Amino acid sequence: MRFIKSICFLIFTFFVIGTSDCNGQNSIKATNSFRPVLTGQNNWYVGNKAPLLPASFIKLPLGSIKPEGWILKLLELQKDGLSGHLGEISAWLEKKDNAWLTEGGEHGWEEVPYWLRGYADMAFIFDDPEMKKETMIWIEAILKGQNERGWVGPEIRNGEKEMSDCWRDMMGRCTRQDY
Repeated sequence: MRFIKSICFLIFTFFVIGTSDCNGQNSIKATNSFRPVLTGQNNWYVGNKAPLLPASFIKLPLGSIKPEGWILKLLELQKDGLSGHLGEISAWLEKKDNAWLTEGGEHGWEEVPYWLRGYADMAFIFDDPEMKKETMIWIEAILKGQNERGWVGPEIRNGEKEMSDCWRDMMGRCTRQDY
């Protein structure tokens, strides 16, 4: 009930107070769009540079938002639960002979990038030195393994032909022509 009262108050405030300036003139114009406007340049955060199209949404820098309340609790549960301890139990995150850490490694292809994206964010959100140290082991190895075409991550072998592993793209945009 308290939540509903808060929402009603915000709506009332917006329409009664927020829509008029001191002279009684409308100062706020509400618009509806299918997607964000991409014609302007974002002056606060680094985004895509030409010739790439602007991104619809830009990930905010880590630490620019501090989680509180229920979202903080959920992040703490992830940190103290499976996400934070996956490296202790997952064969795919085993460092010995991992394809992300060792050229020609035998395992760890798919799970690592998905896990690392969330784990690294948690390490910096919580400013946890041990998690940051673990994160940097993986990130430094990934960057060190960049090949001459700019790809990072494991290579797979198909007979004598080297093939790029599409999982390292992490966004699923890899096509057969990339081979």
